[in-house]
Amino acid sequence: MGGWQDRAGLQQKNILQEAKGPGKEKIRGIQNAVFVITMAFQKVASLNGIVQGRSVVVEVSGKEIALFNVSGEIFAISNACPHQGGPLGEGEVEDTVVTCPLHGWRFRLDNGEGLTMPHSKVERFDVKIEGNDILIDL
Repeated sequence: MGGWQDRAGLQQKNILQEAKGPGKEKIRGIQNAVFVITMAFQKVASLNGIVQGRSVVVEVSGKEIALFNVSGEIFAISNACPHQGGPLGEGEVEDTVVTCPLHGWRFRLDNGEGLTMPHSKVERFDVKIEGNDILIDL
């Protein structure tokens, strides 16, 4: 039985389904099922390594991720601005909004939504703190 897997990590498998019809012959059918493959939280930094009001950039699984400490709360977003790849980890932060240092595009740290260009969005990652460890869900 075959299947396929897309870039988002969803896997569809073909499942053989049997049904008994009027002469008790077997009828084959295909039922599509979708399985979600989830990644576990991974340690990316230490809490004491990010001073309040500052950020650090880490590389995890080939992705640059900017971590921000805003009043003791840690946020994680892609380090690349969708406009022209500017380093968001070097941007100014006011409340929970980061401004790209290249062209001033602004993004919310809590959900990644663009404020300068509403259709734009930056990838955001869930954060979990365990002791002194900062973990993100990739």
